[in-house]
Amino acid sequence: MVTHPREIGKTHVAVVIALFCFAVTPILLTEHFKEDNKHVISPNQLSGYSDISRPMYGEVLDYPYDVRLCPVCVGTSLCEAAKEGHLNITEKISIEKVLSGKLGSEDVIGKRLINNTLFYQFDKILCEIGRYDNREGCEIEDGLKHLFDYSQVLAGSRKTQLRRAFDKLVELGMNLRPSGPLLCGSDRFVDGLIDMNTNGQQHDSEEAMMGHYQAMMSFVLNPEGQLLKFFEDDIDFHFPRNYGECGRMVIVENGGRMLPEFLSSSWQERVQIVLDIFNLLDHFLTKSDDWLIFVPDINLGNFARAPSGDLILIDLEDAIIIDKKETGIANLDSLQFQLKGGKPCNMDCFTDFSDNIFAEPEKYCPLVTNYLDFQQAAVCLVFLTDYSTELLLDKDQVEFNVQSSTNVKTGGLLHDPPSDIRDQLNTLVSKCVTESVRGERLQAVNDLKDLLRTTLKSRKHEEI
Repeated sequence: MVTHPREIGKTHVAVVIALFCFAVTPILLTEHFKEDNKHVISPNQLSGYSDISRPMYGEVLDYPYDVRLCPVCVGTSLCEAAKEGHLNITEKISIEKVLSGKLGSEDVIGKRLINNTLFYQFDKILCEIGRYDNREGCEIEDGLKHLFDYSQVLAGSRKTQLRRAFDKLVELGMNLRPSGPLLCGSDRFVDGLIDMNTNGQQHDSEEAMMGHYQAMMSFVLNPEGQLLKFFEDDIDFHFPRNYGECGRMVIVENGGRMLPEFLSSSWQERVQIVLDIFNLLDHFLTKSDDWLIFVPDINLGNFARAPSGDLILIDLEDAIIIDKKETGIANLDSLQFQLKGGKPCNMDCFTDFSDNIFAEPEKYCPLVTNYLDFQQAAVCLVFLTDYSTELLLDKDQVEFNVQSSTNVKTGGLLHDPPSDIRDQLNTLVSKCVTESVRGERLQAVNDLKDLLRTTLKSRKHEEI
């Protein structure tokens, strides 16, 4: 029996499932560090700090932007807007590093790469790295340059350099976990993501160097803002728009209404959301000829219904990006990808794979395509069963017994189904969560989608 913790905020429901890599490796913080603003280092706290801030932005761009610590930041493209009052990020949402506000008339979300505790650790480490040749004071810019040795960046694999920097930060005491792009991103993907920050500058220019440093820092700490920019003009993925950056904050489009807000909606609306979720995950696998996006962190709080009506993924931090061309993955037609081996793969199987991908990413990242149906299993378990209903009722602990999971009942977004399809729904959702033979899950998902489309059409016909 596995006990699953979860975090529920006012407008955010995060169901942490101990089934996949990013759910089983939480950041462990010591008691010394607390989640408050006192650990955000200001220039006055950095004795001997080389003042490389932008003084024209003034005090208005202190917390949450921390522009004074640039260029050890993610950029300044929206700092002028913040200075002029066109960008206002003020209201904390449910977790410390996410705030809401306005960019002109647009509702936006401000996301700091990491929380204050981790930034405090990061700045302290850069201070120590920057104190070379017995120098006094704290030079975090020099620390950043030593962490990402630019000569090594140009001479060799930037992916290797990123992993070395990550390992260095962990070795020096920073409580980080590797992101999906850092684990499985190809050299082609990493190079493309970092190069888009140079703005066409020559590699040996100061602007290009700082673009590289800032991109690599973002990649190691939290690559979400970089991912949004990378995919914005590439293909029609359903993500929030990235408006730009100011200091240590990325400003993105407000994704709209998160899925927990639809739990009391009509049956028809909830069914449409379920269909849209499955279609969105399929879209991530098949839309691009270059990239496959695998979403291991499946929870209601990571998806939203945008004002346009589209369903979008609003949290990309843990997404795994697989290079189809580098790995030789054939085109995937809908969900009919090849699942190797005859043994069924359920929650224990997915957990084993998550351990392996952390231990040997080079070996196991190309095998992600053998486990893509984890997403369907997680959607069924977390979104569509009575298990998910218990989670949403804010119980302190919810237990999910893998051995009895063949008898789950529908709940969550599919609560209170019409009586004429209830038994069939229970059967299909149970097979989706736990298959008895390999491939049964995908067939169950296809049958489930057919059933939901049919019932949706019949209900609409009855209303005419």
